[in-house]
Amino acid sequence: MSLNFDDVPVQKLEQLRPRLTQLTHSLRKLEDSMAANPTLPNWSNLQNQYNVILSQLTSFSKTMDLNKAVLKHTNAYPNTEFDTTQFEGLLTTLLRKKHLPEVEEWISTNRTDVSQQDLDNDDAVAHEYLQLTDQLLEEFVFDDDTPLVSAEKSEAQGVDVYKYMFNGAAK
Repeated sequence: MSLNFDDVPVQKLEQLRPRLTQLTHSLRKLEDSMAANPTLPNWSNLQNQYNVILSQLTSFSKTMDLNKAVLKHTNAYPNTEFDTTQFEGLLTTLLRKKHLPEVEEWISTNRTDVSQQDLDNDDAVAHEYLQLTDQLLEEFVFDDDTPLVSAEKSEAQGVDVYKYMFNGAAK
């Protein structure tokens, strides 16, 4: 019996694997670093790890969203070459249709706590802050023509550079 895998969306499914592997590795690294010390890690290291995890989670989420239709209609099943006696535990885990109890509880809690109106309100606030940010950025010019050090000020060298980096030059 010859199996035909032409209709299996292997490429789309394989796009998820490296992203999920990276995310899992980063989460495990963060967990290990926090478990190794009784105190919290250095704040900057913790923030860097968080940023990496957040970007990996965003990438994974976007890839899942792009392949939503494929994932929704793809069914997993073992082929004839799969040794079901040796990997019975793995097979039942992979073919499980029902969520784990803690996952089911998390899903139901989040579905009931968040309404569409709450999401719309969040979007409105985010839109308002983006407009405010654009307006504030229009008040400053970030170009190379602006002098960084003024002869009139008697501040320590370098202080004006930090103010420029933060505020820019007022228009």
